[in-house]
Amino acid sequence: MIRLRHYRQAGDLVYDIAGQFLLEAGARHDGMAIEREFANGVLSYRFAIGVPASSQERSLRAEFVAGAANPAVFADGPRCLRHRWSNDSLCMWDPDAPASERWVCGDGLPALATHARLHLHCEAECRVGRPWPKAEMAGDHPRKRQCPSCRGKGR
Repeated sequence: MIRLRHYRQAGDLVYDIAGQFLLEAGARHDGMAIEREFANGVLSYRFAIGVPASSQERSLRAEFVAGAANPAVFADGPRCLRHRWSNDSLCMWDPDAPASERWVCGDGLPALATHARLHLHCEAECRVGRPWPKAEMAGDHPRKRQCPSCRGKGR
C-alpha cells in the first residue's frame, strides 16, 4: 500500500498533485465526503464532522497554503475565542510542537477531523463555563469579552 509521506510543512502538499490524490483517496476510503478547491494558491478541503457529546454537526474548511507549516482549520457555528488564532482558525496544537504532538499530512484527513472534533467539544465545554477538558498549549488563555458566545464569562 502506498502511504502519504510526512512533509516538513503541510503547505508542501499545495503543489504535490500525487500527494493530494493520496490524501483524498485515504479520506474517501474512510468514508469522508470531501470537497476540494484550489484558488489563489490555497488548497482547501471542506467536510462535515459531528461534535462529540452533542447533536451538532459542523462544517470544516482545512486550508493548505504553500510555505505554511500547518493547515488552518475553520469551523462554522458557535466559537470560543480563547482557543482560536487571530484569523479565527482552530488552535488545535502548538504549531512548533514535534510531529508526534500535532497533525501532519501523513496522518490523513480523518486524523485531522479527529483533532477538530476534540477541539470543538472542548470549545463547547468552555462556552458553558467549564474548564478546558484537555491539556492546553503553554501560555494564558483568558476568556475574551468580545467572544460572541460567552462574552468573557462562560454561560
